[in-house]
Amino acid sequence: MDAVMEKRIKCESPMLIKLIRCNVKLGMRESFSKAQTAWSAISNCSGFHGQFGGWNVLKDEAVVLGIWNNQLSLEHFMRHTHDRITERNRQSTTYCRCDVSTLNVEWLISDQETDVDKHFNHVQFIQLIEFQVTQENTQLFRDEQKRVWHHLMSRTPGMVAVLLAQYSDAPQCYQIVCLWESEPSFHKTTPKTDLKDGSNANSGLLIHIEPAWNVYPAG
Repeated sequence: MDAVMEKRIKCESPMLIKLIRCNVKLGMRESFSKAQTAWSAISNCSGFHGQFGGWNVLKDEAVVLGIWNNQLSLEHFMRHTHDRITERNRQSTTYCRCDVSTLNVEWLISDQETDVDKHFNHVQFIQLIEFQVTQENTQLFRDEQKRVWHHLMSRTPGMVAVLLAQYSDAPQCYQIVCLWESEPSFHKTTPKTDLKDGSNANSGLLIHIEPAWNVYPAG
């Protein structure tokens, strides 16, 4: 690995992503969005690195990514803080389905020497790509993803950062989380990954960020 590549690739582990996908009831988008702002109360939680989200442009779905230090910090939040917020904002009345997954971050690629939450200061659009990987191709997949996305980062205007994360309950399933400065920058330079690692990529998610939903860690 060359020196420039080493500089761009940061090992952020231990770090955990809580991925939340909500099918919002017809006519309830505004109510859901207002309720989402109540999650600003988690900014003081121990181990919290930030929460960001918005609307999936491919379907009527809200998508939120919470970033935590590890599973223990997330569980502490769930036991001591989560229910108090949901009782107050009554957000559960605005959606008909909510799917939650946790993913372990393996690495982050970026030119910025900063904490992960600071990257979201410049992000208006997020691309998620899900991969299914066979066990025998796992290491090849990881190496190929690192190589390809490092190359794309070096030549793609508007790409802020890329994370690779592995599902906690499905170790052969991964997500690429690509952060973009804007939706036009994504559409202008939609990357062609040209992977040769034996993985199968799903269509993924395209998320237009709602700034009012952003929560940054206190301090």
